[in-house]
Amino acid sequence: MILKLRRLILMCTAFAVSVSAFSLPVFAEAAVENSGVQSAVLSEDPSSQIDVLKDSADQPSPWAVEEVSRAIEKGLVPEWLQSDYAKPITRKELAELLSYYLLYKNENAVNFPTLWISLSTGRDVLYKENVFSDINDINLNWMYQLGCIKGYEDGTFRPDNNITRQEAAVMMHNVVRRYCYSGFMPGYVIYNASKRFKDFDDVAPWAQLQVGLLSSNVINGVEKGIFGPQYNITREQAISIILRIIEKY
Repeated sequence: MILKLRRLILMCTAFAVSVSAFSLPVFAEAAVENSGVQSAVLSEDPSSQIDVLKDSADQPSPWAVEEVSRAIEKGLVPEWLQSDYAKPITRKELAELLSYYLLYKNENAVNFPTLWISLSTGRDVLYKENVFSDINDINLNWMYQLGCIKGYEDGTFRPDNNITRQEAAVMMHNVVRRYCYSGFMPGYVIYNASKRFKDFDDVAPWAQLQVGLLSSNVINGVEKGIFGPQYNITREQAISIILRIIEKY
């Protein structure tokens, strides 16, 4: 009886060792939120993605890791926007992000001064200072005069304000329309968007066309069938959308 018991113990020990040796490596781990703590996203090739060992505030949400990584590799994201990815993006930050999009798309520009010269050549556009009453920024001044961004009726830009998803769609469209979205039928675009999103009636009339165009292939809803026009857009959402525009057009 004792001999049989010893043999059984030895067999169990050998089995446990063999199972441990056979365990497969984990190449990807979905982030799990638990009491406000989010686990890291692991990658088979960490060099191709953002450093997942950084503080959680310095890495994107799991769904955005790949797109944000590609955007950074393409030079689309300024260094000061490479953190706090889930944080709402401000109006100034989105404009800055879009200026990097313009720089990427313009083959004749090597920096922002040459970009603005290239875009204004052949157009009746002269640089002016203090376009907005609350901020005097060279790139914002140029973007306003080139029709890329707008301010408020009181002459302010309100650079530190968060920007809603419908406002972001309008600003993005004003910038990217020179490179895409031509030859469309506005009525058809708006109709399709109204069928896709249950809350499309909540989109302001001045933003419906832009939301319709961008939601056709680059902007997703906050959940299935919901666009969320009044929700603030986050840094990682804005970065992902601009990357999709680059890769599709």
